[in-house]
Formats: sequence, structure tokens, C-alpha cells
Amino acid sequence: MITLIKTNYRHIYIDMCIFLSLFLLPSIGHMFPFPIYLIEPMRIAVFTGYLLSKNAYNAALLAITIPIFSFLTTGHPLFFKATLISIELLTNILFFIFLYQKLRIGAFLALVASVVVSKLIYYGIKFLFLSLGLLSGSLVSTGLYEQIITLVILSVVFGILYSRFFKSEKNG
Repeated sequence: MITLIKTNYRHIYIDMCIFLSLFLLPSIGHMFPFPIYLIEPMRIAVFTGYLLSKNAYNAALLAITIPIFSFLTTGHPLFFKATLISIELLTNILFFIFLYQKLRIGAFLALVASVVVSKLIYYGIKFLFLSLGLLSGSLVSTGLYEQIITLVILSVVFGILYSRFFKSEKNG
């Protein structure tokens, strides 16, 4: 029971730090000469949360709530876009956990595959939202080239971190 309470406090602390960082991100983002959204800070936050907590439920909670939290505190992204991002992030982290923890696929490949699958779902639902008039704009707003670069960089970085951080669990 005491371990459970300590673990929950640890998750709450991790989540609070992530939410505070994301809350401050728009202000910090204006200091950079490039659009910060290109590095996908919400995806980084979800994968960092899972890396630190090693808890799938906590990671799923972060995936669902981070975009909604951002919408409620900053008004960005808009509600349907926040919903769309929540679905993408949830799909991303759950598919990653399935591939990495259950099927024992390497972290890099699991990250690449989970991002690709979540992006396909994202664009499918975005197409539906655009068709229904719930969103406006174009289907693809960030270029494919930028998305591929981000995918490779995040997969390499988190692939290395996950391989080292979870090494003892995989061998044990």
C-alpha cells in the first residue's frame, strides 16, 4: 500500500512538471527563431512521462489530457484539434507500449511504427473532421519533410533513452 501511494505521488509530481512545462511552452516558444510545434512538444511530453513513470495508465492519461489542458489554459489548439491530437497521442503511446513491452520490438522501431500508425489515424480522422466542417484548413499543414525529420530525431533520442532506461526490466 505504501509503495502504491509513493508511486502515485511520483506520477502526480511528474505529470505536474510536464503540465507546467507545457503551460509555459507558448511563452518560451516565442524566444526561438523557428516554430516550436515542429518538434512536437506534446509527443515529447507523453513519451517523457512514460519514460519517467514506467506506467502505461499514466502515459495514456497524459496523452488524453495534455491537448485538452492546453486548450483549456491557452485556447490553443482549438477543441476539435485538441481532441484529434489526444486521439493521436493516445494511439501513439499505446501502440508503442504494445510493440516495445509486449512484442519486445526495439525502441527505435517501435517508436517509428507507432508514430506512423498514429499519424495515419490522425490524418484519417482529420479528413473526417474537415469533411464534417468541424475543422478548417488543409489536411496536411506541416510538410512531410519536416515530419520525417522530427520522426527520425525523436525516434533516435527516445530509442536510446528507452533502451537504456528499460534495459534492466527487459533483461530481468
